[in-house]
Amino acid sequence: MEIQEIAAKLGVHRGTVFHWLSGNRSPSKESMLKIEEELGWPVEEQMKAYNTLTGGLTPRGKPADDYGASFRAFLEKEFDIPPAEPGRVGPRS
Repeated sequence: MEIQEIAAKLGVHRGTVFHWLSGNRSPSKESMLKIEEELGWPVEEQMKAYNTLTGGLTPRGKPADDYGASFRAFLEKEFDIPPAEPGRVGPRS
């Protein structure tokens, strides 16, 4: 499944999904519920990833969490999306 298809299922722009995958942003609670409903990733696991700090900082200077990496791992496993190339999180990064 392509990122565009995942975004359509979730009712968000594909750029939003790329922000989540990169760790630059995390989804709202409503979006987490939609992710569980449409993709099958339980909110409990999403919150665990969101609450796990990596020790780094986001590009905005905030503490980085594990949500992006965990979301990508889930999508790679369950929906066979291609793994990100080193240093890339989307088609134009």
